[in-house]
Amino acid sequence: MVVIGASDPGAMLAQAAECRANGYPFAADPSQQLPRMNGEQVLELITGADYLLTNEYEKSLLQSKAGLTDEQLLELVRVRVTTLGKDGVEIAERDVPPFTLRCRPLSRPRIRPVAATHSARASSPHSPGICRWSGPASWARWSPAFAWP
Repeated sequence: MVVIGASDPGAMLAQAAECRANGYPFAADPSQQLPRMNGEQVLELITGADYLLTNEYEKSLLQSKAGLTDEQLLELVRVRVTTLGKDGVEIAERDVPPFTLRCRPLSRPRIRPVAATHSARASSPHSPGICRWSGPASWARWSPAFAWP
């Protein structure tokens, strides 16, 4: 799994093109670079991604720039992972209702909402040899920031 994180937009597009050309599964995580990208670049980056990783603001900006509805977005990517800060993470894939995982209660009263995003990205179960995607529940099992029974 190749994770295409925020860097120079041209480099991100080249990495996505290389992944598609070679059949490498990839996750697109455009985050801070979205304001620098136009709609055409956004579409070029995410088309064919196995995963799209954003927070709520980034998802909204991405959809606005690219002119996509939630349904259209899922026609371009296999799984959309949207962090919701202190409210957890929403995972959506084609033909399956979105699944929301709530954050575990913290032992300390302070929370940095971006920490939920970082935890979800860092603990992705989709590194080679760890596990295969088996639906929203597989993410929850492998992500320590989220509650799992």
